[in-house]
Amino acid sequence: MPSTAIRSLSYDDETRTLFVTFVDGDLYAYFEVPPQVFRAFRSARSKGRFFAREIRGRYRYVKMGGEEP
Repeated sequence: MPSTAIRSLSYDDETRTLFVTFVDGDLYAYFEVPPQVFRAFRSARSKGRFFAREIRGRYRYVKMGGEEP
């Protein structure tokens, strides 16, 4: 089911960085995210709910702009 909040996700295994692009086009990088958290996020039925519960406020992040890496 498409998310109403999140457009896409990607993950860099080497740096353990999660990239989240929101539907408004904003791209954020979240650091030191364990791979199992990314896998759970990717397979979550509600990406927005998972993000709010498991990502927001838990990991250091930076806004990168509007394009995926």
